[in-house]
Amino acid sequence: MTFPEYLYARTAEAVTGFAELDVDDIYAISLWCSYYEDDTRRPTLAVDYNTDTQVEQVLSAPKHAPEADEARWNYAYWLQGMPVEIGGPQDPTGLELGREWIKRAGLWYSDEQEASDFEATLPLGSSIARRFEAECIRAGRRLHDEGVIEKVFGRPIPVLVHELEYQPHHADWAIAGNPPELVADYVAWVLH
Repeated sequence: MTFPEYLYARTAEAVTGFAELDVDDIYAISLWCSYYEDDTRRPTLAVDYNTDTQVEQVLSAPKHAPEADEARWNYAYWLQGMPVEIGGPQDPTGLELGREWIKRAGLWYSDEQEASDFEATLPLGSSIARRFEAECIRAGRRLHDEGVIEKVFGRPIPVLVHELEYQPHHADWAIAGNPPELVADYVAWVLH
């Protein structure tokens, strides 16, 4: 199995597991792209969700309540209970498949190479990140295209691929990974 196949299979498995929850309360899925210990050679995806109830609780906080759109779309305000982590240290299979995927693409570099010529490894790391982000977007889109979202939730909900800090390009990621009408409010928030 390749890393992209594994990434999608584990993502679909995680989302299918959300069927055990109050699916009527869940309004969005998060696919958070990161790199374990900030090392692009260790791409990690956290699969999570948020609920309308959580948004209401955040907005009812007596102090420092954010704007409604911020509470709804900014992952910092989400439940973040038990996300499924793919490719990180808790997932040795994903970690190894990710390493092989990077090596097959000709983008691997050693710790010694990074230490001796950090500047030379930067373009390799950037290429790894772009490829990983594209696979996360594809995984999110497949959840829609293969009917996983509809089966679990009984309706379409957005699958938001993002990083910790929101950037304008996250709007493009949302549009690429979802039917456009599902992400219009999120895109408007990201671009505000």
